[in-house]
Amino acid sequence: MSFIFLSAFIFTPNLTHSKILGRGRDTICRNYILWGPSARLCIKLLSRAQTETYTSLVATAASTFATGRNYNQFEEPCKVPAWDVLFVVRPKPTSRWDVNVNIGSDHLLGFLSHAYAVRSRADGLAFYDMISGRPWLGATASHIFKTYILLWFRHASAQDIIPCTPSPTLVGFPQLGIPVCGANMQFFNKEDELEHVDANNLPKCLVPVAQNLATVDAIVITDDAIITVQAAVAKEQQISLVGFKKVYDNLPHSVQAGRRKYHAFLTDEEDKAENLRKNSSKLPSGIDLYSASIDIVQLDSIFTTEHVVDLNNAMVSRYLVSAVCTYWEMFRMRLGVVYALMWACVRHRPYTTTS
Repeated sequence: MSFIFLSAFIFTPNLTHSKILGRGRDTICRNYILWGPSARLCIKLLSRAQTETYTSLVATAASTFATGRNYNQFEEPCKVPAWDVLFVVRPKPTSRWDVNVNIGSDHLLGFLSHAYAVRSRADGLAFYDMISGRPWLGATASHIFKTYILLWFRHASAQDIIPCTPSPTLVGFPQLGIPVCGANMQFFNKEDELEHVDANNLPKCLVPVAQNLATVDAIVITDDAIITVQAAVAKEQQISLVGFKKVYDNLPHSVQAGRRKYHAFLTDEEDKAENLRKNSSKLPSGIDLYSASIDIVQLDSIFTTEHVVDLNNAMVSRYLVSAVCTYWEMFRMRLGVVYALMWACVRHRPYTTTS
């Protein structure tokens, strides 16, 4: 939660202390998690009636975006009806003239997935092709593809596997088969939760629900392997060494012992898969790189409304359990910083803060 976001709470007119320091605090944090980083909106949605109205607005915006035939809307964000309901636009760290466009929250992504699930097959694939070709919609296309992968892990036939091809540096290595995990899919919010993972009921799939574990969209544990999975829709994908460190610093040694470590890129076209498996030099030592291309047409039958709702509910509910408490603790700790800044401005003198 940013300093600006916290400051907005302090300086918003007509905001009673009870809404911040009392009965509304958890709801504000929950709204931030669900609906995105708008202080005004988080306060507005303290009202149940406003929340119901806004939920309907988001559902309509997602449906219009995912199932409409107005392809001009894909040219730039401002052409999307009610674009500010779905998307957050921020300048890139390297330039204020270039921007990153992302869906505002995982909860909003759930609305988009649901809208995508109810479309016809032809319209859905046309939509996916259109957004895949637009750089500003890369994050949205990536989310839909990642949802395909997670639904495959959860609902595909137990006999299915995803055959992955080794990096060119792994001469003579066989293909790697990634298995379906079915009901053995677990969600975690913080990397230290991996400390409690065991090697029972394999294969199992561990899915991070917060966006703080770069490089890893899922961790698959089998009898003889630990496979970190990264869904990608671009020919080039960043590999974060920090992400691997978080995984393997927290997975118990008893789980890691005797299991070979792999990283697998899963993408939607073979030329992308071929390019992605050339990145083996960027991996930590001891992790072998593989990749595979997956035809989403073959997975379309599992991308149903029922499956999407089930997946989104599981992920969002798990995220909310710990995130509300975490965000409020951050707010409580930084509140003193905000007041120190306010006092310094009033007194026109240097200030010091502690956190």
